[in-house]
Amino acid sequence: RFRNVTGVQTCALPIYQFSPCYGSFYDTTTQTVAIDGIAAFTFNSTDIPATNGVSIVNNSQITVAKSGVFNIQFSAQLQRNQGGQLKQISIWLRKNGIDVSNSNTDISLQANTTYTVAAWNFFLQLEAQEHCQIMWSQNDAIEIVYVRSEEHTSELQSRFGISYAV
Repeated sequence: RFRNVTGVQTCALPIYQFSPCYGSFYDTTTQTVAIDGIAAFTFNSTDIPATNGVSIVNNSQITVAKSGVFNIQFSAQLQRNQGGQLKQISIWLRKNGIDVSNSNTDISLQANTTYTVAAWNFFLQLEAQEHCQIMWSQNDAIEIVYVRSEEHTSELQSRFGISYAV
């Protein structure tokens, strides 16, 4: 809107406040899924100071309060607790209950006590109140592991099974 004040033309622009949505979540349990079963990664903890406008609904649905393009990042510490041949775990993204095309990645794990960290990110358009989930399936005794060893003396030395950030 333009105004004329003693011969000088001015413009009053609206002020927009930028309030981003972000979230940090993690899980402190060991997660399993039946062989050839499908499950969502679940989260039992929220880093409250690092979260605004993103929430976890039903322990697995990453839900946003505002529309936008979101950078979905995760890491999952995997362990195969049986030996033998290579076995696979598949991890992919699901949006509003529908698998997202071209989002699946397979990881092969070898024998007992081998730890592997799966960590990557997805860019995903979400409208307000929509949700996504990180899904997984495996064909052997593979777990997502939370490690809290008795020899560790602080939480800094613990290793979350899954961490997630938006």
